[in-house]
Amino acid sequence: MQLRCQNTPQLPDWLEVGTGDGPFLVIAPHGGAKAATSPSRPRLRQRRSRINDLHTAEVARRLTARLGASRIINHAMDRNQLDLNRISQVHSKAPWLLEWIAKLIDPVVQRGETVRILVVHGWNVNQSRCDLGIGAKVDPAALVVEGLTVSETFLRERLLPLTDLGDALVTLGDRYPARHHNNLLQLFRRDASRADETPAPLARAIREGRCDAVQLELGIPLRWPGRRRDSFLEQLSQAMLGRAVPGTTKPRSSNRANAASLQVFDRAAGLTMLASVDQFPGNGPCFGRLVLFLPDGRVALSTGEAVDLEQLARDGPIFSTTPSALSFGFAGSMLITDGGDDYVDLELALSRGKLADARIDLRCDTGDAAHGVATGTVRVDGAEIEVAATGFTTPRGWGTWSRAGRSQLSLRACFADGEVAVLRSGRGASQLQVAFDDDGYSPTGMTLASDGRSVAIRPLNRMAIARPVGKRRRARVTFGPAEVEVEGTRLDGTGIYEYARLIDR
Repeated sequence: MQLRCQNTPQLPDWLEVGTGDGPFLVIAPHGGAKAATSPSRPRLRQRRSRINDLHTAEVARRLTARLGASRIINHAMDRNQLDLNRISQVHSKAPWLLEWIAKLIDPVVQRGETVRILVVHGWNVNQSRCDLGIGAKVDPAALVVEGLTVSETFLRERLLPLTDLGDALVTLGDRYPARHHNNLLQLFRRDASRADETPAPLARAIREGRCDAVQLELGIPLRWPGRRRDSFLEQLSQAMLGRAVPGTTKPRSSNRANAASLQVFDRAAGLTMLASVDQFPGNGPCFGRLVLFLPDGRVALSTGEAVDLEQLARDGPIFSTTPSALSFGFAGSMLITDGGDDYVDLELALSRGKLADARIDLRCDTGDAAHGVATGTVRVDGAEIEVAATGFTTPRGWGTWSRAGRSQLSLRACFADGEVAVLRSGRGASQLQVAFDDDGYSPTGMTLASDGRSVAIRPLNRMAIARPVGKRRRARVTFGPAEVEVEGTRLDGTGIYEYARLIDR
């Protein structure tokens, strides 16, 4: 039921508030969106902004229905204009939010029950992941309740069972523990140290230990429509209601390569794949990235984060090595867009993306070289593609930004005579000439003169992103497959390029 509250300002039209019968309150503070921009030149010069948590408004509605919960849902306001998850902004611009929270939980408290507050957020990884923020990082083997926003009982009986799910990886504050002093969840600390910052009825409930508050950081597959979201919301609801959670623990794979990379362009199949797993030194956090340029021109992307390689292997890229070969596997979801230009503005790309299943099994026989023949199968969005082409196993890109110029190029190419070359601009006497698209940043053709020969590069597809390259500087980076020709000869081939150009201030 939609509510109107006395003694508070009229609700803005971008906020949805309603009451339910159960002892739950679901809040979606970042369910809005940025204003639309031109896809050809999106926000290149604007200051870096935060991405809204797409689909969290709908997730909150579905969770509300399953739990019989009350709700406060921002379904339209851009978080860059008003962030309802920042205590400072709530106090200065939206003090009515805390009044509404107090009003919605009061019937539960009056019945002598404890209210469970679920704050729904988005985590932009293509993994079926949920990180539970409860005010601090927690070791499940040695629970410490001090400073947390939930009771030990709620933690043990309602949250820990979720960490055993097979369909989704649920963690306790690995990435987003909600411990920042300005995070809305901090108002609900069980030690009541921030209770004085809330209206009297809410402060009283917090001091009496009648509030358990948890932040849900949901990966893309758990927010976008589909079976993964439906399955997880059912499991989450059962756990919140204190019932047995369906699902079994998924066996974990082992990823034996600390860091690995594979790039393949199969011209005959019309497929390009760029895959990598990187890990910080000392067995630190790791990151997986996978990009597919599909035969029909669409672009598929998957990104993942984990505390270690074993965790990443659950539904991220998996590399394994032998002395003479590199194997790559992936089984998970990817976000598919009609083209890669939208990724200059990540929120724009996410809003246009379609979620699809993918499975990849490739082997690259390299011997003792940094390239070899890659063979295997790529299955994505219902299509199956057989791959047989040159694969490069060294990281792509131009590495450290050179201060010598405004633009840089890295190219990996395989020519018809079997020659393989890795070329970079800005080295030695190399010279780079570029013809640009209308946006002034994306190359439509490039010529690299180096070592007495001139190589012409014609991009066939591209993904474009904005990347920091130093203090207060960013570059627009464009990469993808290309046709390559050594001018003045009949020597042609294919390659994978990465071009970067500084963004005008």
